Formats: sequence, structure tokens, C-alpha cells
Amino acid sequence: MRKDNTSGVTGVFWHKKADKWTAQITINGKRYSLGLFEDKEDAIKARQEAEKNVKKEPRKKNIIKKNLIGQRFGMLEVIDQKRENNRTWCLCKCDCGNTKWIRSDRLTTKNRPSRSCGCESKANQFETKDLTGQKFGRLTVVRPTEKRDPSNGAVIWECRCECGNLTTATVDDLRNKKSCGCLFEEMKEEIYKKFSTAFQEKYIIDHVNTSAINYPKLRANNTSGVTGVYWSKRNKRWIAQIWVKGETIPLGSYIHKEDAIKARQEAEDKYYRTFLEEHGIEVKFDKKEKRDL
Repeated sequence: MRKDNTSGVTGVFWHKKADKWTAQITINGKRYSLGLFEDKEDAIKARQEAEKNVKKEPRKKNIIKKNLIGQRFGMLEVIDQKRENNRTWCLCKCDCGNTKWIRSDRLTTKNRPSRSCGCESKANQFETKDLTGQKFGRLTVVRPTEKRDPSNGAVIWECRCECGNLTTATVDDLRNKKSCGCLFEEMKEEIYKKFSTAFQEKYIIDHVNTSAINYPKLRANNTSGVTGVYWSKRNKRWIAQIWVKGETIPLGSYIHKEDAIKARQEAEDKYYRTFLEEHGIEVKFDKKEKRDL
């Protein structure tokens, strides 16, 4: 029964548009309406009668759809089949003499099908193909080393990069590794340059970072709630200051925090607001926390 069922009976629910109870039943994937009813009991009765009249089809037997006995798949010959957990399994005899139960879809699939009991992959696990002189991206394989990958025993090859550096890699590494690391560094530097250029063109005006004014963020150690206003333990007073083009401009010290905040806000209007308006930039820092350039 569905969680949103309000009648307590499957197939009976309230039809909001018709403002009545409706009953329905699904047979062989097709839904049939049993009508609309004023009373819920009548809808339930219609549903129950429909259930009695439905001839239930017998459940399909756990049968094997395709007989693979006698067929060969690589080194495997199917000698028996069975159904288990709604899947077809094949008992396969391998050319090496072993027998093994393998799912039928693993034999017939086109995506890396099973072609042995596992002996073939074990035999080829440590087979080494000479890669000397082959090129992978910027890397050229120089020679095999005595080292082996501890996870699978693969040979670790010494490679020379176009930049002159030496590095090591396995065959699996060389499928994705295209340099000693210099390519990544070059790409990272190029991305940084593009980002930096775009940022400067958009936000830096007359050596001023307008983003720092309009999109401020209060420092984590700020105790006043306003950028540029802090408590001086030495003077036991609130200090207000503002940064303009890399220089700190003191705005005085105050007994009351509110006076320091007011001095800071007046300075923002004088330096920040004026600068933004002169360059035709919308002022957005009024409703945000302030911070210095």
C-alpha cells in the first residue's frame, strides 16, 4: 500500500476533482477504473469484488531462456546450466582443466566478457611488453627498472620528459600520465593568468580592488562587528581606521564603540562611496559587512 493512501485499502482513494471516492484495479500492467462513489465503503466493496473476479496468472517458472550447453567462449566450454537468484549460471570447463560457475551474461556480453576461469589473466599478470622508446604525451620510455608495483607486480619504467626531468611510471600510469608534472604546472599557471587578467579587468580600477569594497567579508577575529573598528587593550579604547590604496588612515580612538563605528562609516562614505560613484559602479556595501582594501 502506498504511503499517501488515505482509505486504508489499495486501489481506493479520494478523487479531489470529482469530490468522490474512486476505485481502480491494475491487471497485467493495465489500469481499470471501477467507478466513482459517494461512500468510501462502496468504493472498497467494488475493489474487493473486482479482486475476486480477477484470474491470477500463475507465476512464471524459474526457467532458463537460452540453452548455452556445448557452446565455447574462449577457453571455456559450457557443460551445465542452472537458475539461481533469478539469474542463469553456467558451469564452464576451462582448457586448463578447472571448472567454474559463471553468470551467463558475463559470457555473452560484448564488454570485457569472461573467456577463462581466471588462469589466463594470472598467466598474463606479469607478462612484460617492451616499451623502450615509446612516447606517451611528453614522456619517452627510457628503460625498465628493477622496481615493481607492490599492488600488482607491474614493471616500473623510467621515462624522460620533454622538459628534461626523469620520472617513473607503470603501464597503467602511462595511459593517463602525459608528463613529469610540468604540463599540469603550465596549465595551472595559464589558468591563473587568465583568471587574474579577467579579475583585474573587471574589478581593479586605478590600483583599487572594487570587489573588496562592494563584496566585503568580516574577519573571523573581529570583535566589533564592523571592519576597521577594534578594541585596543593597551589604550582601553575603541580604535577606528580605514585602508585606502594600501595606506592606513587613522580615524581616532573612542570610549564608546558606537562612536568608532560612526567614524568608520563616515570615512567609507568619503573614500569608498565617492570612488565607486565617480567610476559609475553601483554601491552595494551598505547592506553588507565592511572590510578594507
